[in-house]
Amino acid sequence: QIVRVYILGGSTDTIAYCLHGTADVTTAVLHIVLGESLGLDLVSVYDENRFLRLFASVSSYGYLGDVVYHSDRHRWMGPKRYDYSGFKKIVANRGYEGEITVLFERSELSQSRCYEDCVVCLEKSVEDFSSSSNSGTSINKEESDLARKTITGKYFMVSGANISCACARSPNGIAPYSHIGDGNLYLVLVHHTSLVNNIKLLLRLIKKTGTIDDLPFIEIHKGREFYFRSINKPSRWNCDGEVQVEPNIHAK
Repeated sequence: QIVRVYILGGSTDTIAYCLHGTADVTTAVLHIVLGESLGLDLVSVYDENRFLRLFASVSSYGYLGDVVYHSDRHRWMGPKRYDYSGFKKIVANRGYEGEITVLFERSELSQSRCYEDCVVCLEKSVEDFSSSSNSGTSINKEESDLARKTITGKYFMVSGANISCACARSPNGIAPYSHIGDGNLYLVLVHHTSLVNNIKLLLRLIKKTGTIDDLPFIEIHKGREFYFRSINKPSRWNCDGEVQVEPNIHAK
């Protein structure tokens, strides 16, 4: 009897790509056969009253939320529906107003990348283990040390990235300095500007060199958690490829 083993990756295989450095199926199978394991942060999403879902890669509001919502109407097209819906939404160039509050540790944005035996993730793992061994004392102190900032604007896209989101189509991902186990999100804010700038963003994402953080209409914040509140007509969230219709969320 044939036993089928499914390796979850999503339409872009970004989780496998970020963990293994490749989307190769044989590589993933070998990791399973060898019994290897690797820690990965998960992000929980809430509205005002309840828990909504978890995500492992990215949750995006605006452009990518609209793409995944409208692509459901064209499932008969297969994976090509994302290209079709993506093109339509790029041309439409809709902007959404929102208020974002980021809770963050008082440290500078790092430009270190997450590789095998990552020192940043290892240090965080040791810190979390130490905190759990001290009856929550260190954890409470950490929460009280978080700073807070609020930003309001009109955005083409708002993305909370838990990993770099690199994949074959985007070798560096939308958040190349994001780590898989440091307890932080990278909040990538794409301000609503022009169609030309949207195309510049897409062209930068597909390049093998360079990142998007030096584009003048891009704003990046690193934080432990964030709140988003929609102003005026809302969009939807794209949480790991699934539609989340509640616009006002708290992610941590």
